[in-house]
Amino acid sequence: MHCAHRYSTETSYQIIHYFTGGSRILRPHQHDYLAWIANGGVPTIEADGRFLSVVNGELVVDPNKDTILAGEEAARVGEIARMQTAKDCVALNAIKQRRFSRGVAKALNIKI
Repeated sequence: MHCAHRYSTETSYQIIHYFTGGSRILRPHQHDYLAWIANGGVPTIEADGRFLSVVNGELVVDPNKDTILAGEEAARVGEIARMQTAKDCVALNAIKQRRFSRGVAKALNIKI
């Protein structure tokens, strides 16, 4: 029997039982897994998360994880602000000029 702990986050994993021709997910209290552990079986570590990797058999979290996530969040917030600013500019121009067709105003959810 060969088993692995496949981590999707730093603290959560699935137990994978590998066998000839495939694999299956085991429950943590499955009797054959517990018997294997009791007889000295040691599961290998697998990383299946975005910021996870395995180094020398140990789970390692990318040290830049927080910086990467903060940068992505800042970009997301910036894009939302840019879209809102663009929508506000379109609304202001539509109100001032009254040249936009009703279809464009309706598509942008602008009340003229």
